[in-house]
Amino acid sequence: MELGEYGMNTYLLRLVACLFVLLTFNAKALVVNGCTIEPNTSCVFADLTGADLLLADLSGANLYGANLTDANLNDANLNDANLSLTDLTGAHMHYADLTGADLLLADLSGADLYGANLTDANLTNAALHSAELTDVNLTGADLSGADLSFAYMQGADLRNANLTDANLTDANLTDAYLTDAFLYGALYNDQTVFTNAHLSFDPVAAGMSYVPTAVPVPAAAWLFGSALVSLGLVRRSK
Repeated sequence: MELGEYGMNTYLLRLVACLFVLLTFNAKALVVNGCTIEPNTSCVFADLTGADLLLADLSGANLYGANLTDANLNDANLNDANLSLTDLTGAHMHYADLTGADLLLADLSGADLYGANLTDANLTNAALHSAELTDVNLTGADLSGADLSFAYMQGADLRNANLTDANLTDANLTDAYLTDAFLYGALYNDQTVFTNAHLSFDPVAAGMSYVPTAVPVPAAAWLFGSALVSLGLVRRSK
């Protein structure tokens, strides 16, 4: 039986559809150290150190207390995931989707979250020391009590975010969006950069607390003080 051009095209389309279905049913989910990488998975306290989870779909996953140190989570989907108490130090999370994720007390020190989406995420008391947060979307996120010292936050969107009592000392917020952000009691110092922050941001008007920069004591002063103490002890012994 000969097939016309239309019939051949229809046949090929059906063949492709069948192959797709077969591949879908036979696809095996990635398993890393006993943790199945798939939506809504439960991997409490899992060891995923240095795991390559590029483009992984972990939406709704329970990763409470997991170790994700130096993991590759670039473009990963962690929408609504439970990441409380997770160790994400040094993790690579370019453009990761963390919308609504729970990162309570998570350690993201030195993590690279360039362009990530953290809208409405819970980052209460999270450690973000020296984290890369350039162009990150943090609208509506809860960052109360978070440590953002030395964080790079250029162009970050913090509109309606809660930064009450957060530590922003030495942070770089150049061109950050701070409209309607809650910053009462948040710490800043002379090294905190608000240059060109949108709407001419005033930390004092926002209720932030200024922390004076500690002046380092020269080594010579310590030596001089030690010499005086030694001299006093010698005199007492006489």
